[in-house]
Amino acid sequence: MKAVSVILLYFAVAVVCSHDHFDSSPSCGYRAPDVAAIQAMAHRERHLQASTPSPRALFRCEACRGGSRFRTIDTYIHVIQMMNRTGHLPDAVLEESIQVTNELLLSTGFQLKVVSTKRITNDVWYLSESQSDEEMDMGHQLKQGGLDTLNIYYKAAIVDGDRVCGYANLADDAVYWPEDDGVVIDMRCATNKTILAHEFGHWMNLLHTFDGGCFPGDLVDDTNGQAMPMRYLSDECPDPLPDTCPDAGFDPLDNIMDYAPSGCGDIFTPGQVQRMQNAWRNIRRA
Repeated sequence: MKAVSVILLYFAVAVVCSHDHFDSSPSCGYRAPDVAAIQAMAHRERHLQASTPSPRALFRCEACRGGSRFRTIDTYIHVIQMMNRTGHLPDAVLEESIQVTNELLLSTGFQLKVVSTKRITNDVWYLSESQSDEEMDMGHQLKQGGLDTLNIYYKAAIVDGDRVCGYANLADDAVYWPEDDGVVIDMRCATNKTILAHEFGHWMNLLHTFDGGCFPGDLVDDTNGQAMPMRYLSDECPDPLPDTCPDAGFDPLDNIMDYAPSGCGDIFTPGQVQRMQNAWRNIRRA
């Protein structure tokens, strides 16, 4: 959904996190941008797009270099474990996570290319909380590349004392805090089918489908309005689908950026793809 109000200032940290489909306990410590911040994002993006000719064509030109229709993103994996081997993940789990994620990203024009996988034993880093001094120290010492390089940290994902499945910084935030840029995946959720694709969506500036509620929404025109996330205890898609925003259609439970049972499907919409492409061109490759 598109925001239409104009606010000139946006300076909010939006640490975003994914979900565990079937865990009834708190699984997300997402600090959502408030309505004013989302509206400011919309204003800034409209101004930027108006000054950039043919954004879709520019992206396609970049992606086609080298004969590929995909833009490959250099990806560095950092597996943090404790001295007692808590947090250890087999190579097969990491490889499958990348493979499944790349399948989910086929419609977006992006693919992850793993450059290296590094294993580190550090109890303090493993247990570090989001935005803590210990986690910042970890990022400063391990992070590779610039804003166009994805760093994935497998560890305990802890936000405000709660264990979550994952979190990431929006591309907008990476401009202000590039040293904190990256994705954290909790080792207990490493086999979750959509976790990495969900966090990659945040890394490419996608909000949850329910962020902003019925208005201003998630700044994507072709995702139905959604007032709130839903909690489910099975993998069966509800029938009928919930409809939390009047006259906006059913909630988009089939969307990767929502919280929903796996039986609902896992897609990115064309509008979300365009938003990701804009983030790549205007922020991560700028």
